[in-house]
Amino acid sequence: MLSDIKLKIRRAFDQSASQYDKYADFQNDIAQELSKRVTALGLEKKAVAVEMGCGTGTLAKSLSESALFKSVTAYDISFAMVYETKKAVNGANSLSVTQADAELLPFKNDSVDLVATNLMLQWAQDLDTVFAETARVLKTEGRILATCLGQKTFHELRSSMTSACHSFGKQATPAMFHGFPNEQKLVSSAKGAGFSVKSEKKIYVRKHDDAWSFIRSLKRIGVQNSEGLSGMGLGRRQIMKKFAEEYRARYALNDGVSVTYEVIYLDAFLAR
Repeated sequence: MLSDIKLKIRRAFDQSASQYDKYADFQNDIAQELSKRVTALGLEKKAVAVEMGCGTGTLAKSLSESALFKSVTAYDISFAMVYETKKAVNGANSLSVTQADAELLPFKNDSVDLVATNLMLQWAQDLDTVFAETARVLKTEGRILATCLGQKTFHELRSSMTSACHSFGKQATPAMFHGFPNEQKLVSSAKGAGFSVKSEKKIYVRKHDDAWSFIRSLKRIGVQNSEGLSGMGLGRRQIMKKFAEEYRARYALNDGVSVTYEVIYLDAFLAR
C-alpha cells in the first residue's frame, strides 16, 4: 500500500501528465543526454533494459528506437504517465509499459541488464530501498545509469522565499521546499546495495520570464509545494508578491530570471 506522500506525488503527476511535455523541456533534454550515455555503454543487443520512472516516455521511446535491446520495460508510479508513455511509443514491439513503485519492482531476481532512470530519484522516499530493489533485479555486472536533481536545484526560489518571509517577520520552514538529495547520499545508497559507483555533477541555468511563470511551469509538470505555504495565513498574498520582487532583484537574466538545475549523473554496476 502506498504511503500518503507517495499518493500525493502520484496524484500530482497524474494531474500533470497530459500537459507535461509542453512544459518539460529541461527534463526531456536531460533524457536525451542520458540516452546518449546508454548508447555509449556498447551493450550487446540481447540486453534487457528497464526504465524507472518513465514519465511521458521520452527516454523509453529513445531506448526502444535505438534497437540496442532485446526488450525495454518502462514503468512509472503514475497511471496517467503510463498512459501517456503508451501513446508516445505507439505499440513498439520491443517495449512494454506498466505501473509500478520503484521500492517494489515487478521483476524477477537477476533478470535485467540495465536500469535507466531520468530525474526520478529525487522523488524517492527511501533511496536505500530503491537501490536495493534495483540490485535485486539486475544481473551480475548489471548497470544503472541515472540522473537526479541535486541540492543546488532551484536555489533562487529558496533564497527569494526565505528573504520574502523574513520581510514580514515570518520563518521560511523546510516544509516549503523539496529536499533534493546530495551526491554523497546517492552514492552511499548505491554502494550500500552493492554497486560500484561513478558520479558527477553538472549545473544548468535556464531562463523564465519571471518568478510566476517559473512557479506555474513547476505545477504543470507535477512539482508541487510540499507543505508550508498554507501556514502563512492571510499574509500569503503579500509574501508571494514580495517573493516575486526578490526573485527579480536577485536573479534577473536577459529580460527574465534564472533557474538553476543541479543534475547528478550516476553510473553504477553491480559486482556480486
